[in-house]
Amino acid sequence: MTFWKHQDYEDKELIIFNTAPVPLELDESLKDYDIRVVNWETEAGTDIPYSSLGKIREDSLKFALGNIYICWDDDDMFLPWHISNGIKKLEEHGKPAWKPKRSYFSRNGGETFQYAQNSMEASILVEIDELIKYGFHYESGSEHLKWLTPMRNSGDLVIEDVSPFESYAYVWGSKLAPHKTSGNIDHPNNFENHKAGSTDFGEGKKLTFVPDEQVERLFINCCSSTYKNWKNIS
Repeated sequence: MTFWKHQDYEDKELIIFNTAPVPLELDESLKDYDIRVVNWETEAGTDIPYSSLGKIREDSLKFALGNIYICWDDDDMFLPWHISNGIKKLEEHGKPAWKPKRSYFSRNGGETFQYAQNSMEASILVEIDELIKYGFHYESGSEHLKWLTPMRNSGDLVIEDVSPFESYAYVWGSKLAPHKTSGNIDHPNNFENHKAGSTDFGEGKKLTFVPDEQVERLFINCCSSTYKNWKNIS
């Protein structure tokens, strides 16, 4: 959420789609930052608990008020120009989806970063109408491929080198815990195992920002000169 707070694009809304039995609520400090919590424990129109990430993604779209979707994963990092640059690129190319060719990847909890080049769903900006048209797979780990693959094959997904202004970082594990539960996402029963091992599922705590200093340190670790140049310009 603090990465959301630092975005330089104004016309946006963050939807936190909570499927845990215990409701989440926003702390007062978050009320002015276009953040909305949706507490939704079961698949839409049923009393069946969610059993796939794809179905969660699909149902969450029903609550979106905008026309562009970003998978704002809570354990990833988004640099301040991520949304604004992505929107600019969508308008520039006239295509329904866009992503940077490369993103940052950290294997030690954000202490150091390197470039990586893969699909990285959360780095993509895509029109919501396209997601509704294609839908999501219900198999964990490949849910986004149902829309990403045909859009990439048809040329509707533009993949562009924007160096040195890459804007998304995947932070994997830490020195003490180098493996993440999501590393087993394609294993049988992983959806339930992932929930059981998660540090932020089902606690029902009030949602708050982490300190700005902590986020700024990650920005500097990731791309010191680019971030400092952005600060000077903005």
